[in-house]
Amino acid sequence: METTNGIYNKELYDLIQPKCVLMWQRAQVANFGAREGSEWVDLFGRQNSGTYNNQWMVLDVQRLQQCGSDVLWVLEQVPGRTISKDVTKVLLEQGYWASYNVPYFPEIYNLTGYPQPSIYSTCPRARIFSREQVGLSSRADVMSLMRLNRYINDPLSLGLPNNAIAARYDLPAVPDADGQPRNFTQRAYGAVDAKVVDLESFQERRTYVINGPTSDDQPVFRWSAEPLFDTIQHEGCVDEFDFGWRSYESVVGPPMLQSAPGGEGPRPRVALQIRLERRHGFTRDIGPTIGTIGVGMATVF
Repeated sequence: METTNGIYNKELYDLIQPKCVLMWQRAQVANFGAREGSEWVDLFGRQNSGTYNNQWMVLDVQRLQQCGSDVLWVLEQVPGRTISKDVTKVLLEQGYWASYNVPYFPEIYNLTGYPQPSIYSTCPRARIFSREQVGLSSRADVMSLMRLNRYINDPLSLGLPNNAIAARYDLPAVPDADGQPRNFTQRAYGAVDAKVVDLESFQERRTYVINGPTSDDQPVFRWSAEPLFDTIQHEGCVDEFDFGWRSYESVVGPPMLQSAPGGEGPRPRVALQIRLERRHGFTRDIGPTIGTIGVGMATVF
């Protein structure tokens, strides 16, 4: 699972390698060739093209009950460099892992030239997520969280519709305390969908998805409702994105769990989700769930 990171340091583009293996090819090779997270990030990091630079999250479902090392690996890529690390300790300490389109590793963050206040641990979306993840206990809870955008009344959003879990750049910003316009430009951009999987549906090859910008607490997105978007090409798209959640089941591909060498039992080929809840000194598994947002953020519980 990945979340895209931007490149603000234009000098990095000089390091893009035309003789390379593109991102989607390396991801497929790692998906089908790796048996654990450390092997996945090693395979993916080879022949780095420097294009489509993301934070990748690889979680080993088979290690969930052990809660030791190598449960969750994270890799971040920029032109000329990848950094990866086992972040299981972070996952277990805070009970979740979330990604906000901001680099986690300081070296990658500094190389990409991210502007303030876009800092991984303190950006508005990180603060909102930290507040909202408390008490999540079901797939439905995660679905609601992935579509959350209450920027008008949420003080952590700072009056901006992009400072929300499901960002919507198409909406207008709230004027500041003096009634003056904020430095914000509306555009057809943001979270365009969401996908949620828990352990049960993962084993069934089932994914829960919803299409379109969030309308849980905001108006339904309509191309015709905003003259600013008249020049944006959207031939073939519906005018109104008013859809509900649907589930889809994959009917192709290798078994989700395969035997590992040495009699270790089944091992997932591609690893995904977890959420652990700590209460009164013990850890309780409350239904491993993963949620992702298109052009938004990816989250592991």
